[in-house]
Amino acid sequence: MGAKPLSRRLSSQAKKLAMRATTNVVTGLAEISPVVGFEKLEQEVERLGGTVRRTADDHLITYSIAAEHLSELADLDGVVHVSSAEPYRPASKSD
Repeated sequence: MGAKPLSRRLSSQAKKLAMRATTNVVTGLAEISPVVGFEKLEQEVERLGGTVRRTADDHLITYSIAAEHLSELADLDGVVHVSSAEPYRPASKSD
């Protein structure tokens, strides 16, 4: 059985970070559906080992989560799109 494909809700930059899937913590913005309950989403993200915070815009949250869980974050009910604040840096030859 192969690896689970990455969520289509991830930005291209977030996909690259998820593919590296190290223990690095990634932060960024996620667009959420207006009908999703923030508390339920917060519980689901905490279950994945991450945190979320509300923003002034009801449709955006900030998140902090391990790169290996980005795709799972993006696939949660009510999440529309996930982008990363961290730039992708290709692994150096010493990595």
